[in-house]
Amino acid sequence: MVNAAELAWSLVLSMASAAIAAILGLSVWWDRRTRKPGLFVNDHRHFVLQDIRRTVGIVCLALLSPGLYFGSRVPVFVGEPGPPGQPAPAHPVLHPNRVFLGIWLAVFVLLAILLALALVDWIATRRYARRQRNAMSLERLDLLREGLHQPDFSPDEPLNGTG
Repeated sequence: MVNAAELAWSLVLSMASAAIAAILGLSVWWDRRTRKPGLFVNDHRHFVLQDIRRTVGIVCLALLSPGLYFGSRVPVFVGEPGPPGQPAPAHPVLHPNRVFLGIWLAVFVLLAILLALALVDWIATRRYARRQRNAMSLERLDLLREGLHQPDFSPDEPLNGTG
């Protein structure tokens, strides 16, 4: 049997999971709402895929919450009922509870999905940042090349501004 302290912790973990899912949901909603329209195709695609990944992660986190709550309240083993009309045996045969196994298998699958989504999101964010950094470097290089071909000063004037 599960003691009261374990039940309290499962409630706390379940509520924390639900609260984090709600906060992340608001964050994704706010990002989507404040995003500037008219992005380049690559940027738009990146943000759409990011929104999908993060929304799936939020749904998984929200589904994790009841799994943690109910998974801690389901007995691990169940006894086999005796023959009808006879008293219960002194030492009943115990079998693993399939409901318990199903809930915790679902919890572990959700955790694996969350980890995979986090890894994919991390890689996608790095690729996006690298693409942006390269674009800024090329833009800076173009500006430097333009500056070399069109000087802002006359070669006859002194460089210090006195003359």
